[in-house]
Amino acid sequence: MLDTMYGNVESELDILESKLKDVNTRDVERKLEEIKTKVLNKVPSKESINELNEQINSVNDRLLMLSKELMEVHMELEMELSDLEDNTKAFINDKVTQSEVEVKKQFGEMYDKVDSLYKDLGEVSTLLDKAKETFFGKAVFKDK
Repeated sequence: MLDTMYGNVESELDILESKLKDVNTRDVERKLEEIKTKVLNKVPSKESINELNEQINSVNDRLLMLSKELMEVHMELEMELSDLEDNTKAFINDKVTQSEVEVKKQFGEMYDKVDSLYKDLGEVSTLLDKAKETFFGKAVFKDK
């Protein structure tokens, strides 16, 4: 059960991570394409080179920020999954323990009832043995 939960969460994380990478990659590629177009359409001047350098630095800063955020989210999810695993194990262990106690209690009650029935059977056997000794009993219970 836990393996299935972990597998589902892990696959969802992989999907989210790939989507995030895809969105980030498209944004970066678009910005790089803009930069490329500017570079190809202009003769590089000192000002355009400085502007391009600023844009590249800006893109790099955003990439670093996104990377850090992604790592933080990953670590938070990992911690939450660990907590969930611990809580799930504790819950299952508690339920198993409660079930064991209930089953033992029911077995005890069942054995008590069997003992009571055995005692009653002994009393009925004794009564039948006494009834066989009477005149009427000898007529009803004919020994073969």
